[in-house]
Amino acid sequence: MGPVVLGETRVNVLFPKHGGMFAGTVVAYCRPWFRVVFDDGDVAEYEGHELARHIVFEEADFYNPRLWFYDFSRIHPANIPNWIRACRGFCDTFGIDIPAMWLSDTINDNASEDVVGSGDEPITAFLEREQATLRAALSGMLGAAREERTIKNLRNQGLKLLWWCASRGCNFPPTAAHMALYFTKLATDQDNIGAVSVARNALSFICAFNDLPVEKYSSLRANAALEAMRRKHKRQTKKAAGLTVNMVKGIIKAFGFKRPRYPIGQQWQLVVGTSIALGFKLLLRYDDLSRCRWDAGYCEVFHTHVRFYLDGRKNNQYGGDFLDVAAPADRRETGVYHLCVVARSVFRNGFLLAHVDGHGHVDQLRPMAHALFVRHLRAALVHIGLPSETAAVFSGQSMRSGGASAAAQHGLHREDIQHLAGVKDVNWLAYYNRKYLAERLRVSQAIGL
Repeated sequence: MGPVVLGETRVNVLFPKHGGMFAGTVVAYCRPWFRVVFDDGDVAEYEGHELARHIVFEEADFYNPRLWFYDFSRIHPANIPNWIRACRGFCDTFGIDIPAMWLSDTINDNASEDVVGSGDEPITAFLEREQATLRAALSGMLGAAREERTIKNLRNQGLKLLWWCASRGCNFPPTAAHMALYFTKLATDQDNIGAVSVARNALSFICAFNDLPVEKYSSLRANAALEAMRRKHKRQTKKAAGLTVNMVKGIIKAFGFKRPRYPIGQQWQLVVGTSIALGFKLLLRYDDLSRCRWDAGYCEVFHTHVRFYLDGRKNNQYGGDFLDVAAPADRRETGVYHLCVVARSVFRNGFLLAHVDGHGHVDQLRPMAHALFVRHLRAALVHIGLPSETAAVFSGQSMRSGGASAAAQHGLHREDIQHLAGVKDVNWLAYYNRKYLAERLRVSQAIGL
């Protein structure tokens, strides 16, 4: 069970009411409980996250290859105090910086130290303390230089990689041959693409974090396990269908208005209609849509447009971004602008993509999960007349691809579409543009035969 060897692993648990520390042995595991028998005969059961902080783990155990394990779901080693110290020591040995959030209690003891010192302090001591303080500050800034979610997603794989190197006696940065063996182990044990792919991303991130070259890990040998997994598990990738303007119009007509006799907490149709329409209009990812808020400062209504402010986007990680929905040139027309004005007057604060449960209750304090949003989108399409089988081919990406297709069809320049979507890749539109069937048939007929 990772660092736990049943019948051997020792624990020390503090029981203040019973006079201090009691030692015991982990003897059994029945998910999710670990059974501990104490030396005095008492028995207790702990979940993995509870047990971790009591495990007797020597720093030398960090370098024991038999204790390395992949699955952090039962026991996360970062909850074991001595494991954290050993990992920090390994990083210090090779001068490796890692994000502070990877080790939950990683706080440099020198970070808050005053570097001014006394007048008679030796220059070398002063410089050592100054460098330690600045290194701690730099580590924090490096962690803030990337999106927090990105760093969190790479946390476990990064710690596994560092622990693997330590337990196998590898220096850091490891050689391409060592990484080839590590990726091979992941491919053999986990038998999926994700484990190897994310481990590769974690390696690249740590190298970039420490200004280390990553090119040596680009050889066929180093990436053989990843390519083998891709070939073994390859399958047909099907693009989600894109929404059309008429579909969005139908959803706005069916869902895009306030129900006068219902309280705010039951205006779920308005939440669904506004979310789909805005996502289509602004070519939004689900991630961007789930960040939009009605609060002052996040949403402003003008007679010419409605402006949303995002505090961060995938390709604009340092700062935020303005998302503007223009009022129609013809004031007699109604559309997404008017829908946003109505929804803002109803909700006033909270998330635009608010959570809607199975009973139609709206929780503005948290965004709707992706899977739930897709179910609401498909249900809305069925409501406006699409068969269930047809609605099933639409997903959370359908708004973005449908909006890009509509913009391209109406002659909007590629650079303008990319700017609206918040992307830099020149090939982005080629992937997201879903040409309508009539246009594809027209092109096919033009070839002849």
